[in-house]
Amino acid sequence: MRTLKKFVVLLILAAFALPASAVIVLNPTAPPLAITPFTPNFYPNPPSNDPLPIGNSAFASSLFAGQGWRYTTEKDPQTLAPWELPDGTPTALTDLALLGQFGVTPPGSPAVDETKLQNVVSFDPGAGFLDRFGGMVDNSYQGVTSILFLENLNAFSLQVLDAGINESQVDAGPLHFAFYGRQGNLLQEFDMTASNGTLNFLSTDIDIAGVQIWHQDPRGLEFRTLQFGVVATPETLGLILLGLAALRLASRASPTEP
Repeated sequence: MRTLKKFVVLLILAAFALPASAVIVLNPTAPPLAITPFTPNFYPNPPSNDPLPIGNSAFASSLFAGQGWRYTTEKDPQTLAPWELPDGTPTALTDLALLGQFGVTPPGSPAVDETKLQNVVSFDPGAGFLDRFGGMVDNSYQGVTSILFLENLNAFSLQVLDAGINESQVDAGPLHFAFYGRQGNLLQEFDMTASNGTLNFLSTDIDIAGVQIWHQDPRGLEFRTLQFGVVATPETLGLILLGLAALRLASRASPTEP
């Protein structure tokens, strides 16, 4: 019976050690985590290259180190500004890091007009409106937003604002999320149509080090109400319960064995 116990323990340990491909899914419910505040009124003039602090556990800026940027040939008919796209991937096999846009223009990227806002900024619009943040280009929320987490996590949630060309969501544009691991490796990408509301992402592994957001929505997109951290996934809970049940059965099988 002692052999059975050892076998059960080894089986449980092996189950935890087995390599598996993590999967990130859109979760219908928000993670049971506190909302993490960002600093409002971060609307620099002249523009700043400093990252935006998000609580004490994350920062936001335009891109990740190793990337450049480019613009769409189309322009927003209302703002007359193009949309910004990330160009390239984060530096591989190096800890993920943020890159601003002032004074660090990568080769091949367009020049930055330092008289205009181009980076991740946040502000309090006042008059009962919600604090918001997002990627800027040409003073419009049409830039890339990149968030770097200081610790790996498996849950990320945020609220999308101002999708479409009016409040009825007419002609909302494409919206993209790319999740990265700590070494700059792409974990998963989501391509969807922008819509106002909350998006909740959940990974089956604690492997998310950063997320990058870009879009081509007519009015530009802003974000708020961030929740991120580590929560138990159904796979993890199931494995733990299975292991506890197996150990309990093995213990009951030989109650007097030393």
